[in-house]
Amino acid sequence: MLVGVFFIAGSTLNFFSVTALYGNTCYLLGSLFLGARPVLKFIHDTTLKNETKNTIGKE
Repeated sequence: MLVGVFFIAGSTLNFFSVTALYGNTCYLLGSLFLGARPVLKFIHDTTLKNETKNTIGKE
């Protein structure tokens, strides 16, 4: 939901040349949030696989 807010704010702020810098910043923040989700999911999946591997190996 926050990503949508950043992109809507970025679109609105880019209509005016005075606030274009803030609009671009909102676009950048929205893009970072979109990119962070798959990275966090990958980290979560690999740590979960390592934990299950260690649990199975100990039995």
